Amino acid sequence: LMLGQAGMMSFGQSAFFAIGAYAAGYAIKAWGLTLIPTLVFGSLLGGLAAVFVGLLTVRLRDVYFILMTLAFAQLVYFAALTWRDVTGGPSGLSGFERPELAIGVTALPITSPVALYAIVAALLLAVFSFRMVLMRAPFGLSLMAMKDNPDRLRAIGHAVWAYRLWSFAVGGMMTGLAGALYAVQWQLVPTSLAGIDQSAAIAFMSILGGVGHPLGPILGAGIYIWLSDIV
Repeated sequence: LMLGQAGMMSFGQSAFFAIGAYAAGYAIKAWGLTLIPTLVFGSLLGGLAAVFVGLLTVRLRDVYFILMTLAFAQLVYFAALTWRDVTGGPSGLSGFERPELAIGVTALPITSPVALYAIVAALLLAVFSFRMVLMRAPFGLSLMAMKDNPDRLRAIGHAVWAYRLWSFAVGGMMTGLAGALYAVQWQLVPTSLAGIDQSAAIAFMSILGGVGHPLGPILGAGIYIWLSDIV
């Protein structure tokens, strides 16, 4: 969405990934939240962080925008190292179990890999469907126009900075959701999630599969993980 449609290359996505993961881990450990509230909490915090950063950066272009997002990611990384009460410091956040899936008055444990994969697949389908609907809406068409010629879009009365901000916020929410799923799966949140390597990996996944195709990031993520396992 951000790179393929809006043309925004961000090296700060690791910050939103880490924020979502830490938020989920802390919510499970401190408050005992079930799965769905945990994922919503992580996604919302990722989106709020993206709005905050976006208000400061979306008017910047090209390398200046990249550097500012990278600076925020490094800020989150050092906060993760030092804010021991929340993040666990250099050792990471641990000591929480995988939350249950609450459906009405029924709480289903997610103990098997198959159950977890089914939940992740359902969320992937929901996010992908949301993206497709969004890209066919006027907002999505405006994003594509902004990528091709932002000056012309601005000249006909559109607030380009607002489109960039909303795109950045949606990207932050989705990245926060991914981070929350990471915490749920591994029951551990290492500080490396906020590092520059994680930002580079996220950008590389998007580019590897082809940023112009809706399935590109999914394909890129699969190829990247496969290569990581065999190299």
